[in-house]
Amino acid sequence: MSKVRSATRTPGVRKVESQTKRGLSVRYEVMHRLNGTLTHEGTYETYDEACRVLRRVKASVDDDVYVPRRSGEVTFGEVGQQWLAKKIGRRSRTYSGYEAILTGKRLAPFANVPVKRMTYDRIGTFVADLQAEGLAPSTVKHHLSVIRGVLGEAVKLRLLRTNPCHDVEKPTVGVPETYELQMDEVESLIREAGYIHERWGLLVATAAYSGLRAGELAALTVRRVNLAAGTIDVREALTKGLDGKPALTQPKSRAGRRTVRELPPSLTSALARYVTTAGLGPTDYLFGHKDADGVSHPMDHSNFYRRVFQPAARSAGLPMDKKVHPVTVRFHDLRHFHAAMLLGDSATSLKDAQAQMGHASLAMTTDRYAHRLATSGQGRGSRVDAARAAAQVEASPASNVVPLRQRASG
Repeated sequence: MSKVRSATRTPGVRKVESQTKRGLSVRYEVMHRLNGTLTHEGTYETYDEACRVLRRVKASVDDDVYVPRRSGEVTFGEVGQQWLAKKIGRRSRTYSGYEAILTGKRLAPFANVPVKRMTYDRIGTFVADLQAEGLAPSTVKHHLSVIRGVLGEAVKLRLLRTNPCHDVEKPTVGVPETYELQMDEVESLIREAGYIHERWGLLVATAAYSGLRAGELAALTVRRVNLAAGTIDVREALTKGLDGKPALTQPKSRAGRRTVRELPPSLTSALARYVTTAGLGPTDYLFGHKDADGVSHPMDHSNFYRRVFQPAARSAGLPMDKKVHPVTVRFHDLRHFHAAMLLGDSATSLKDAQAQMGHASLAMTTDRYAHRLATSGQGRGSRVDAARAAAQVEASPASNVVPLRQRASG
């Protein structure tokens, strides 16, 4: 016989009777009307269980956290695309990272999984599998962050009541070991980069004695450098756009918009000579190049790193081979060198160091560089030049041969 439905003493709970091979089956279904629409909230074995579900549904409506039972059928992939679309305004590198993870091979198995099936156990197992695979903790954390973001979007869309990721333990990400450059090594690196081309030596020197990030240096124009005052106004950064082409963006954070002060006079003098001899105008990129029409273009950091920085570092005797050295030198280590120099100067407060580095919080400065506090003994501005002079003597080659010309820039 067909199913027979009848009312019970509780509005919203109906009795459902049907004849089966085993006899008469009696179950109870929950129906709820919201905004004129009748929704089915499931069928249950007992009257008491159905009443508990109805009370829970009514409470969630009153608390404005109601999620229709069938909403969880929407897939993780569908919600993921909606979440990703809202990230387009982010820095292109950040957006590209989200997109690569969301569409990558590791999250691909979740694409057609209903969001209601993305449970705590399932996500926890996924994290454990990534760790067992040997992925770096930071990589695992990035994948978990994307899953958390997508399921957070599902909560906002009323597809889930809560985010199952909240209780999943995040992998512990340690601070990677970095090579601590000494001033004589920095001066050797400046010298070797300068052999390749004058502007590359000045770029390395500016990175070391201003602490600017690679993208900030690439975006630096002449008008942002006050050579008389020894300051740099950081207002832009260069990154790759979604189309892969260079794009100007805001600095990494609000604190990244800053004025770097007290550049060493030796550096500002060298920069002034270079600006004059290169015929650079106020809007020209300081470390860029001009095309045949005289239009200034920003430097390509990837090319610089491969064609200039790595060869110069090797020539300076710095560790670059990861197969031989557990810790190798990176361009970003010049920024760490500058931070160590600031924190090693008793005349520089932690707050000044934070402002100079463009860190969003004081905790970021202290947590990252606490071990370098008051250890380097160098000072800022004109005081640095005395230390540079001594370091240059120590870094000078034993040979008295002087290069007659610069190497080709490639």
